[in-house]
Amino acid sequence: MREREEEIKSDPALPSEEKERLIREELPSENTGYDVLFAKERIGLAVLDLTIPRFTRPVVLTSLGIVSGTAAGLLSLWASP
Repeated sequence: MREREEEIKSDPALPSEEKERLIREELPSENTGYDVLFAKERIGLAVLDLTIPRFTRPVVLTSLGIVSGTAAGLLSLWASP
């Protein structure tokens, strides 16, 4: 689809109004009615895509700390007389 759009845009024989009309008629819209219905979810997913790479390392380190702390606590309960 992108190739057709580039083909229409780069055609020097077509005036700009004709190019816009052809793009609207021949190429499907990327937006649907569901984009509006699920805008909140789409924004949330976009935020997650931006923030997850930043928090991966701290989350792993925190998880390791919680697991090792829990293991140490259980070991101390088991080893105490």
